[in-house]
Amino acid sequence: MLHYGKVPLPCAEQSLPDQLMYSLGDDRPLYSTASVIEDYVLQYVAQMTQRAAQFRQDNQLGVEELALLAKRDPKKNIRVQELLRVPDEIKEARLLFPEADIARRNATE
Repeated sequence: MLHYGKVPLPCAEQSLPDQLMYSLGDDRPLYSTASVIEDYVLQYVAQMTQRAAQFRQDNQLGVEELALLAKRDPKKNIRVQELLRVPDEIKEARLLFPEADIARRNATE
């Protein structure tokens, strides 16, 4: 685990539930707690995927089907709409800083 001062930082070695719990303020989650969170999240994702599949005949899920599920809950709907805007905002920001895009492309070559 990485440390910044006395506060441990999450890293790639930690599981996703550990990182999630760290982001919510638990810097040393118990294994049993992280396991319960992981089980809950996996069940939730499976249920949402099954519910979203009901909107399509061919079971080809997309963002639109998941967004339909979020429309019933105002908080989730607002968050989904925010997340759907992020790629457009990133594209717009890249247009403002073309030199950063050139540097990024040169670094990957």
